[in-house]
Amino acid sequence: METIEWNEEQRKAFQDLLREFVALIDAKVQEKKQMGKKPKIPKYASCQNGLNKFLAPWGYACKISLGTGLLSHEPSIAFCRQDILGEGFVNGEKPTPTKGFYLWFAYYWRNDLEKIDLCIGRSDEEDKKEECQKCLAYDKIIPNRNECYREL
Repeated sequence: METIEWNEEQRKAFQDLLREFVALIDAKVQEKKQMGKKPKIPKYASCQNGLNKFLAPWGYACKISLGTGLLSHEPSIAFCRQDILGEGFVNGEKPTPTKGFYLWFAYYWRNDLEKIDLCIGRSDEEDKKEECQKCLAYDKIIPNRNECYREL
């Protein structure tokens, strides 16, 4: 796998896109605290489109997931290589955190704890897990076969 290197301007652009994602979540968390009720899911399509446009020259695509419920405790972005989307165990035709392997950027906001994780992840659905295990690099990607993620 080749290394992606960004210049300062590209790094700043990517960081700004990630900040936009975090700001969307933070705004909804504040809404929940102030109003005392569950907020509606934020509109994130423009953020996802911006990330995909930025990532395309390097051959990557992403999918933003807010998890389950009205505002998940672990909103995340799954990053996948475009050239292997739909190649069986790798991922579906479109990036998704429910199939195959992916890089997973998660923002934990619960209990005033703001933490960001970057992991290599795999599907945790049993039939999809079996597909992932067919990959020859599976043991290197997920050293503990029972886990879904490995922090980077």
